[in-house]
Order: sequence, then structure tokens, then C-alpha cells
Amino acid sequence: MAGKIRHSGVVESVEASKLMVRIVQTSACAACGARGLCHAAESKEKLIEVSAPETGRFAVGQTVTIEGKAAFGMKAVRLAFLYPLLLLMAVMILATRLGGASEPVSALAGIAAVAAWYIGLSFFKDRLRTTFSFHVVE
Repeated sequence: MAGKIRHSGVVESVEASKLMVRIVQTSACAACGARGLCHAAESKEKLIEVSAPETGRFAVGQTVTIEGKAAFGMKAVRLAFLYPLLLLMAVMILATRLGGASEPVSALAGIAAVAAWYIGLSFFKDRLRTTFSFHVVE
């Protein structure tokens, strides 16, 4: 079980080779005994696409457990936050130091570079979907 993420959820829809499973993701605060007093506890419902070759075994409303690799989380954080932050900083520093641009111009260049990063990332959406996949655990 080490290195795995497991969530219990409810099947929302069954398609040809995939299931849509609704899970409730809770923060660490949600399990705390004092959550009612501090109001910091949060939980979110998420819809997860799960690859399942034998979808005939599943029905809408059925409770299932899905599993994925814990390394997915760190890779997702790198792609969504770390690399764009480094890109933003690098472009701003290079535009200011080497290009002689003013601070507002270098800030706009950094924002444009990050926007280009996310647009480029969206082109790999299908590839990322297969990389970050969950499956149903028996």
C-alpha cells in the first residue's frame, strides 16, 4: 500500500472503458476533533475519470475504491506550480538584467511565459490523462 493513494467513491456514470467516480476529498483538518470550533476543515467533491476495461461489473450508485500512485501528486505539483514559478522568475530576471526591460515589461513577459506554459500543457492533456490514471481496486 506504500506509495498509493486510495479513495472510496460512488460511480456516477459508466461508459465504454471508463467510469466517472465521485469522491469526497478532505483536508487533514476534516479528521480533527476540533474542526467544529476552528472552521478550518474543508472537503471537496471531485469527479474522477477511472479507466476500467470491464465496465459491465459496475453500476451507477455503486461504491468503489479507486487507487493511484502517490507520485502522481508530486508530479502534478511540479507541472502545475513549480515549473511555471521557475519560468516566471527566470523570464523576469533575464528580461530585466539582460534585456534591460523595465519592471512592468519584465512582469508582463513573465506572465506571458507562464500563460504559454499552461497553453502548451493543455496540448498534452490526453497524454497527461493516461499518465495520471486511477484504477478500481477489488
